[in-house]
Amino acid sequence: MTPRCPGCQEPLRRVEPRLEQCPRCGGLWTDPPRLEEIYRGPEATAGLVEGYSLEMSLERPGLDRPCPVCRFPLSPDQFRVSPVERCPVCGGIWIERVHLMKWNLEW
Repeated sequence: MTPRCPGCQEPLRRVEPRLEQCPRCGGLWTDPPRLEEIYRGPEATAGLVEGYSLEMSLERPGLDRPCPVCRFPLSPDQFRVSPVERCPVCGGIWIERVHLMKWNLEW
């Protein structure tokens, strides 16, 4: 089964090992160690935040957004200063592009 964006249901595309991105809204699906690598500095996120419309980058909160992999409902969580959604079953993390952009600007 192809992983899908929990917000807009677009199939995710693999941008690098352990990192998938929605081609429509720019949200990211990854694991905690990879997210830690991304948050080391803005140079690690440059290519991940560019090229998406602002409208599609805005956070779209909702209840019972499904995990891209196992389809179990994601749970709200926090990673450093950014709100994320975590799957309690597989441990994957979803982060909206808008939160990655905000972190990039504050760095």
